[in-house]
Amino acid sequence: MDPLVKVFDLRMQKALPPVSFPGASFIRMHPKMSAAAIIGSNNGQFQIVDVMNPGAMKIYNATVSSYITALELSPTGDILALMDAEGILQMWSSLGKRNFTEFGNLVEWPEPPSRPTVTITDNTYVPRCRKAAKPH
Repeated sequence: MDPLVKVFDLRMQKALPPVSFPGASFIRMHPKMSAAAIIGSNNGQFQIVDVMNPGAMKIYNATVSSYITALELSPTGDILALMDAEGILQMWSSLGKRNFTEFGNLVEWPEPPSRPTVTITDNTYVPRCRKAAKPH
């Protein structure tokens, strides 16, 4: 694997200085901070880096017992989700308030159906099953 993450500025159509991160498996751009990238590896290490200033970075380590299979960022950029091979989901956030969506509303759940009350007495009619006629 290449120990450098190559960065390109599509607006200026030029290559920016590469970011050093050995074993990069996942790269996500922050939806609200256009210069911020989240780079992650299979072993649970990820860093948040400013692609315009690669020296300004923050490195984090997620405690995983296996390897990371998915890394996703919420549309608001508030939550980073890591999934490992054992199906354990870790959610990381630097904010106390966590927003999964930008325009989230409460879910309206339907009322569960109520069970009918059935009272069985000695006068309750129970139909008997008919036996099927035997073919001749």
